[in-house]
Amino acid sequence: MLYQPRLDTLRFFSVILVIISHWLPNSEFVKAIPFMGNIGVSFFFVISGYLITGNLMRLKEKKLSDAFGFFYWNRSLRIFPIYYLSLIALLFVDFEFWEDNAIYLFTYLTNFRILAVNNWIGVFSHLWSLAVEEQFYLIWPLVILLVPREKIALSVYLTFFISCLLKIVVFFFVNSSFIDILPFSQFDLFMFGALLSLKSGMFDNMIRSLSKTQLLIISTSLCVLVYFTGTVYLLKNLSLGLISCFLILFMNLNFKIHRVADFKLFVFLGKISYGLYLYHNFIPVVMRNLCGIERKNKFMPALLPNLNSPIYQLIIQVFLLLMVSVMSWYLIEKPFLRFKKLNY
Repeated sequence: MLYQPRLDTLRFFSVILVIISHWLPNSEFVKAIPFMGNIGVSFFFVISGYLITGNLMRLKEKKLSDAFGFFYWNRSLRIFPIYYLSLIALLFVDFEFWEDNAIYLFTYLTNFRILAVNNWIGVFSHLWSLAVEEQFYLIWPLVILLVPREKIALSVYLTFFISCLLKIVVFFFVNSSFIDILPFSQFDLFMFGALLSLKSGMFDNMIRSLSKTQLLIISTSLCVLVYFTGTVYLLKNLSLGLISCFLILFMNLNFKIHRVADFKLFVFLGKISYGLYLYHNFIPVVMRNLCGIERKNKFMPALLPNLNSPIYQLIIQVFLLLMVSVMSWYLIEKPFLRFKKLNY
């Protein structure tokens, strides 16, 4: 699928929602929209379903073994390097806690670990969504590449239906508040993106035929729908999937507001959004060590003054996150991406 810079901007604003919800959980803004982080993660899932399905459809033209090889090689180069380097680096922050969860972290089973202990697992908690993404990557290529082209749309509908059905079953028979992080609890969001990718021409023509007034009414209605269903387990993914698809389609239009989506800084920050997401939960721990607020190891000296000011600490966190993410992009991620197989 051709590169769409505006989707990077959408990724940036999605990751911002997650970071705000995690860094400022007691702020009035977050209290007003307690499911803010879930909105950001849902956008990521729909975008992934949209892009991955498009790429896999192009790979269907290749020999099956080559198609699988291309897909997993490219995904591995994009995901694994900074993920595993981060886990190794965290050895020096809190080894005991790291050791308790290592097998789940290294095998992308963080979501099942959280479900098993029925509690979040500290700074690693946000990795549940990366686990779900990886579990999607294991299943979806089998569907797209093995199912005949004319039956792929039906496969999307069936996967969506099975995901919703399993959510209903688990909701009534599993006593846990963490069933929402299981893979099938989120696969319906990926299917919104997959269907949008398969029917992109039809939906694109549909949204282009709407007037500005109609677009405003639809977007407002979707926002209201998300607000009132955002905490309802069996309904929230439906509203979040719809508004995510609307935003992806809206990015293909050209109004003055799209200058924001074309702003180069936002596009770049969206390009490094994987790093921003991966590192953001670790940064507060690093900040507390550097400021001497928390001393968990001898490898990280207190280099910064502790002013005991939340604003000061937030500024330090933002600076550290941007610095680490930018360095990560140029020194690790981008060099690895040069080894991607591009001709698919």
